[in-house]
Amino acid sequence: MADYIPKDGTLDISKEAHTFLEELELNPKKEEYDQLKFFGVNKKNDIFKLGFSIGYVNNLEFVDNEASSRMTIAPRGFIYNEYRTFLEEEAIQRKMSIGGLLSAYANAGLLHLRDHLSSGKSIIELL
Repeated sequence: MADYIPKDGTLDISKEAHTFLEELELNPKKEEYDQLKFFGVNKKNDIFKLGFSIGYVNNLEFVDNEASSRMTIAPRGFIYNEYRTFLEEEAIQRKMSIGGLLSAYANAGLLHLRDHLSSGKSIIELL
C-alpha cells in the first residue's frame, strides 16, 4: 500500500472553464434555447461531470492552474467514492486529491468542449 492516501479534496475549475460552464446552463430569464441548454437551471454538477467525462475518456492533458484563478463547484450530491474506485491509483501516482484530479480532467474537458463547439462542430460529433 502506498504511503500517500488521497483525500476527497475540492472541486474547482479555471475561471475560463467556469464561464463556459455557466453558458451551458439554461437561463430562463434570457429565454435562450439551443442544443446545449439541456442541463436546466443550477445543474453545474452535471456539466462538471460531462467535462470530467470528456477529459478522462479522451485522456486530455491538463495543467495545474494557480489556486487564485480557480472557482469552486459546490459538490452537493457529489459522491467522491464512486470516482475513487477508478481514480485512486492515478491520484496516488500524481500525489493529488480525488477532487483535484476530477477537477483537472473536468477543466480540460470543458475547455476541449468549448473549443470543439466554437469551431462549428456539434456536441454529438464530440460524443
